[in-house]
Amino acid sequence: MRPLNTEMPAVVLSLFDTGLSVVRDLHHYGIRTYGVALSLAEAGRRSRECTVIDSVSPQADSNALLQTLNQIYDRERRTMVLFAGVDDATSFISRHRKQLDGKFLFSLPSEEVCETFGNKARQLERVRSLGIRVPRTVQFSRVTGYQRGELGDFRFPAIIKPANAFAWNEHFSVKGFNVETRTRLDEILREVELHGFDVLVQELVPGPLENLVEVSGFVDQQGVVRGRLVTMKNRTYPRDIGVGASIYTTRNAIAESIVQKIVDGVPIRGFFNVELKKRAATAEYEYIETNIRPWQQVALGLPCGVPVVELAYRDATGQDLPEPRTAPEGKRWIDPIRDYYSMVQNPEARAGDLFTWLRELATADAITVFSLRDPMPGVQRLKFGRELLSVASQTAKLMARLAKNRV
Repeated sequence: MRPLNTEMPAVVLSLFDTGLSVVRDLHHYGIRTYGVALSLAEAGRRSRECTVIDSVSPQADSNALLQTLNQIYDRERRTMVLFAGVDDATSFISRHRKQLDGKFLFSLPSEEVCETFGNKARQLERVRSLGIRVPRTVQFSRVTGYQRGELGDFRFPAIIKPANAFAWNEHFSVKGFNVETRTRLDEILREVELHGFDVLVQELVPGPLENLVEVSGFVDQQGVVRGRLVTMKNRTYPRDIGVGASIYTTRNAIAESIVQKIVDGVPIRGFFNVELKKRAATAEYEYIETNIRPWQQVALGLPCGVPVVELAYRDATGQDLPEPRTAPEGKRWIDPIRDYYSMVQNPEARAGDLFTWLRELATADAITVFSLRDPMPGVQRLKFGRELLSVASQTAKLMARLAKNRV
């Protein structure tokens, strides 16, 4: 395989954690990169590993974002590779293919597939049509109305999650809500209804955290999965329903075969991240969701020898691609802040867990946001010290709880 040709610049839409990880991978190869910040809150706005340009989210003004990209193109006067760091950026690129054609290269599935997987309700139907098990799900939307009677004999516990996560994150600090009763469901739906969100109420698949598995990777334009990572969550934050705070690579032939069926049957091209969970009673895996963009732990690709960002760059620019690879077991990624909160808020946490956590952090193969080589995004993530006060407060609460338990 020929060495990577890095002459073509790249553009990354969104500089939240995922987009920042893509920027850092591109910088690792010496690829000159523009990072387009879609929000002032994005930690990557302070990165020195890309040229940062402030713009707006596609939801706020897609024409303004198009103008930003055209200005970058006018500055370079050459074709560039375009990456999406959030779901809205993926939808934006897909819907503006004609306007971007000739200026930007990107690896995405068809517009129809992007539209399907941009809506969690439609993606569930698509995956169910492939014969893959899906938990019972009911959608509530501004169009159909929030009719509680639609639930019928729906079984609890359940999870409420957004059909579109980007706008949701501006109002709620959690990925979704666990609900144990119909009364609690009605309370949350009333709040959701005030903001006009389309949401899904999905039966929570019973089983411990270790029954949850994610299969992620990159599919080239010919439909070959060139890189694959299979991961499990060690901890999440918030603990009851949250994003992965500490994950590790594993191997799971059953989950891999299910995801291959999705990749072939949809079909998917470019990045993918599929979440499955094994139901405790049946030991069968059920589908949760898919993202067709770089995922939060994409930085784990490089240390695993599965450089998915490089694969995407090669694929978009028509360069040679390596033989398919799957990540080895035992590689670990950590989000230090979220993982620390998850650890200290565990009711069963002990003083020794603090030292175990520090060892895990020191030996992690990939860490999000924080980097000695590029420190300012980490400073931004710490909110210039305010987050450290929260960390100190959580630690003090843990120590007080441990001292009380010893009495």
